[in-house]
Amino acid sequence: MIEQRFNELYLLELRLGDAADLERGKALASRYLALFPNARDADYLRGTSDSDLKLLYRAASLANSGNPGPVTSAAMAATIEHMAARGIAAPAELLSARDALLVARQFDRARRFTDAHAAAQLTPLPGILGADADFDGQPTLWQMDVDGDTLERRPMDTGPLQIVVLAGCHFSADAARDIVADPVLGPLFRQHGHWLSLPPGQEDLQAVRDWNREHPQTPMEMLYDRSEWPIFTDWRMPTFYVIRDGRTLGSMAGWSSSSRAELTALLRRTGLLP
Repeated sequence: MIEQRFNELYLLELRLGDAADLERGKALASRYLALFPNARDADYLRGTSDSDLKLLYRAASLANSGNPGPVTSAAMAATIEHMAARGIAAPAELLSARDALLVARQFDRARRFTDAHAAAQLTPLPGILGADADFDGQPTLWQMDVDGDTLERRPMDTGPLQIVVLAGCHFSADAARDIVADPVLGPLFRQHGHWLSLPPGQEDLQAVRDWNREHPQTPMEMLYDRSEWPIFTDWRMPTFYVIRDGRTLGSMAGWSSSSRAELTALLRRTGLLP
């Protein structure tokens, strides 16, 4: 029965393959809640077989992947604890469950989870500053300190004309290296550019530490919550947006040997280059 319901959720994911990630995530989460209403119940989880427990974890992880939320994150955490107690939780599964708690911004619980599963050697968590601060509706970003030991949430003024880059993949790294070395684009991006990643948990914290060490002139900032950024309807990397007053003036996606000309044309069209 659990396998049949998991298969239904998996087939739904396949059918939604070309949908924007937020649309896909909402559909998966909604169907998951209908298929697995008892997935967070401790008595229900204790009564499942090892194989069914793993399927329940995979279902919660699948539902949480596109539109992370507190319900699906809690289901992942509840299921993984029973798996760990039975000795059937792999380190990668423990990491994804911890990441789900980060996405749900359950930072204290994520820290306790990390400590409780020390043998899995999960990526250490940074200190968290400003998680509950009130920024009067402004969109916010997590900024990591130079040593990678602290994340501080800060507001971003989306009023001025500027460039934001959805980054994180190896093509993003290629773009960052090329732009830093460019005599025209390098200074422009240092003054007007922001390189953004998904929120903690959706983006691996160690990957951000590594990026900032390898690309110190284009440090990565992490979104606090995608709902603060309605202009990003889909997360494709790299995508370059020119924004002003919280609105998109133009964008381009991807990076290749011909991308400089396309990016320069976008920057001229939107007023960032003469």
